[in-house]
Amino acid sequence: MTDKLPMRPTGNRIIIEKEEPSLNKGKLILTVAVDSPCLGRVLAVGPGNYGPTGVRMPLEVKSGDRVLYNKHGGQRTVYKEKEYWIFYGDTDIFAIIED
Repeated sequence: MTDKLPMRPTGNRIIIEKEEPSLNKGKLILTVAVDSPCLGRVLAVGPGNYGPTGVRMPLEVKSGDRVLYNKHGGQRTVYKEKEYWIFYGDTDIFAIIED
């Protein structure tokens, strides 16, 4: 993404931009099932929540990661005609794609 992200996540929140899987790359093929996961790119990650000892607990994903996530998770947000998905924590993120 070349533009500066117009928002900054707080706490345990993660902002993801949905990607359409490309079959031409040959590396990732998602099944066409009703409950198949979505592919996206992490745009921003909050600093994490505080644990019981008062220390911040960072999230496993980082900005720039390509991830598979639950299509029923997160909150769809449209800002300046651009769609973003905001997740609370990483429990709805199934995997980080390493290619």
